[in-house]
Amino acid sequence: MSEFNIQQPATIFTDTQLRDIADQLPTGILAFLQVTKMTDERFEQYGRRFLEICKKHAVQSL
Repeated sequence: MSEFNIQQPATIFTDTQLRDIADQLPTGILAFLQVTKMTDERFEQYGRRFLEICKKHAVQSL
């Protein structure tokens, strides 16, 4: 997050979106875009990094 100079995660995604990401643990772009009020722009700006984290976590959870 420091490379984006962001102090609060809610600056990137809302609390609802962060909960959805944690609950759904999307592992693909289409699944990530199903997160509440996710926009293409927000995904392109920040979502790809979050998606990679979700993928790694999903593999570790198996």
